[in-house]
Amino acid sequence: MSRTWAGFNFMDFDEFQNYAPLYVIGALEPAEIKDFEEGLERFGEKAKGLVRHCYALHESFALRVRPRKSLVTLKERVMSRVRSEEARSEEQRC
Repeated sequence: MSRTWAGFNFMDFDEFQNYAPLYVIGALEPAEIKDFEEGLERFGEKAKGLVRHCYALHESFALRVRPRKSLVTLKERVMSRVRSEEARSEEQRC
């Protein structure tokens, strides 16, 4: 939990750990980034090691996820089916 001292909020290490994965994926608001980066400096090497670990996990996960089919490929498949159905409908009319 954040602690307040003289009107300033300070992130404790538990909160820092919770924010680390969000920092790595770019999901923090600008004010949260500022607080997190201040915590990064304040908590030193332990915090930097945690962030490196989160980056490694993020990269590892990204390498394991199959890329989704491109929209062009998907559109081609849909249009192929549409043409096929249209041809079938034409044959039935004749």
